[in-house]
Amino acid sequence: METVNENRVSRVVLPLPGRITGVTVKLGDSVKEGQPLLAVESPEADAAESAYLQIQASITQNRAALLKAQADLDRATDLFAHNAIAKKEVLNAESLVTQAKTAITQSDAALE
Repeated sequence: METVNENRVSRVVLPLPGRITGVTVKLGDSVKEGQPLLAVESPEADAAESAYLQIQASITQNRAALLKAQADLDRATDLFAHNAIAKKEVLNAESLVTQAKTAITQSDAALE
């Protein structure tokens, strides 16, 4: 049996509570930075992954909403320039663009 050099041992602390479901290395194995050492099953990790995926979906929806709002603003601006609609329609379209940009900023911040 190989002896473990205590000067070359690192303690591993899990970032969240969970149950270890598998170990991919053996005592005395050399490992590289970033190499998976074990598999952990954690309800908290599942919840975090779910929240991350929801935020990603929200970002996609918010970007689509911004594209639509910008197209609507461009259309309203053109119509207003040709005296086809009132100024308030342009202002409403500008407001929707601002709201869409704010939603993107908020979802980007949530992702961080």
